[in-house]
Amino acid sequence: MWTETELAAPNELADVIAAGGGWRITIVFDGSYTGTVTLPGPVVNAVSGTSTIVDNNTMVVQQGLQTFHIYYTLLGNTWTLTHTDGTYTFPIHGMQASRQNIVAIRS
Repeated sequence: MWTETELAAPNELADVIAAGGGWRITIVFDGSYTGTVTLPGPVVNAVSGTSTIVDNNTMVVQQGLQTFHIYYTLLGNTWTLTHTDGTYTFPIHGMQASRQNIVAIRS
């Protein structure tokens, strides 16, 4: 699951997976990561950066010049992440600040 909710209009919700998006990330022990993010279109972007665990439910992810403060839970192989540091292009209002919610299965 990957949804984006427009912060200024919480009723505007985009299901990124249903629209053709997705992501695959590999995180190594030192916190560095690489992967791809596919946005609807499709637009495929290579991503890499570092992640730092702050406490039992917070991490900071650095990707180029962007910093994301992510709240997470890890239960078994299910990783749930949420943050409000990004933007998304919504069909009605275009590029807007958004809340990103992702539920991923570790493989």
